[in-house]
Amino acid sequence: MNSVDDRLEDLKRQFDSYISNDPVFTEKDKRLIRQKIAAAKEKKAARYSTFIPRAAAWLTAGVFFLSAGGFAGYQLGLLQTEGQSLKQQETVKEIVPIDDGRNIFDPEEAVAGDMVAGMGLSQLESEGRHGAFQTVYAEFTGEKLISGTVQGFGSSGGFLEGQFYFKPDAGSAALLPRFKGDTRESWITFENQEEFLNNIKTAAEEGGKMQVVIDTYTIRFAPSDSNNTARIKSIVKNSPVISIKQEGDTAVPMEKGKGKASISMDSTQRFTGGISLENLNPGRRYTITLKSSASAGVVFGPAENIEIAEGSIEDEIYFIPSADGRLEVSMANPVRILEGGSEFFLIVQAEGDMADMSVSRPFQFKK
Repeated sequence: MNSVDDRLEDLKRQFDSYISNDPVFTEKDKRLIRQKIAAAKEKKAARYSTFIPRAAAWLTAGVFFLSAGGFAGYQLGLLQTEGQSLKQQETVKEIVPIDDGRNIFDPEEAVAGDMVAGMGLSQLESEGRHGAFQTVYAEFTGEKLISGTVQGFGSSGGFLEGQFYFKPDAGSAALLPRFKGDTRESWITFENQEEFLNNIKTAAEEGGKMQVVIDTYTIRFAPSDSNNTARIKSIVKNSPVISIKQEGDTAVPMEKGKGKASISMDSTQRFTGGISLENLNPGRRYTITLKSSASAGVVFGPAENIEIAEGSIEDEIYFIPSADGRLEVSMANPVRILEGGSEFFLIVQAEGDMADMSVSRPFQFKK
């Protein structure tokens, strides 16, 4: 009746009620078990020494901690076999958000000269404490390619009547600086829209899709003024979208940069994207990204997935032009990365320099 097995079963029943039925060893489980152990220590040891030899007591404790540790280790992935561990390492996240997490800054800690999402913070003023800001004025400089939709404010726009605003798509919004705690919907007015008014109007009339390069971005957050602004350097896209053939090769001109992009589809809808560029800087490293209107992009790489006719690859995702500034690269892509995106374009970007960028004309896949 008072055998070691009976005591083990009794101890198991006591602790079962403190372990969650969920298949995860939670913090709550840990806390409840620690409380139970602490309470057990306060009881007189004599109660158990009467029935269980000292050796059996040590055995009971050892079995319990080995069981609990094994359960936690299994849940935390500490006891995986070598094969399981290697399998996880082989899983590659294909969609790579550019500047992911680096577009958020804290006005209490940031200072002029900081880099946020590839743009330089040139001026910062804020009021508020502990992330609850009443006013934030932050001015950033640096070239940034963004895409989205342009629309007019209409007759009820008040002082903005007759003006246009730009709503970045999800991928572009993630590339623009945002202060910690800012939950506003992302939209922008252009400070110099008069210079590009005809292009903006045309884009608005043709569905609103537009792709621009900005060189300044200003955050204005205050009770009386809550819109962010940007200054346009150039409008990259204000032309019809190129339709890609269901099967075969399609040449896609570059909107910015000298060269061309090429897209080919086979009968299984697997496609290959490639670029052929000239006049690049041989001393620089470049990334190549297939960007869509729904995501920040798919970065070309690793080396085993790449075919290079001109140039070379370094550190799996960086491409170095040949001595005469030429780069010709292609990569096959699974059709699943096309899901959710209506328009696509290829971007070739120099490491650390937004100004050194080549961008293809937008294209879309017709089913």
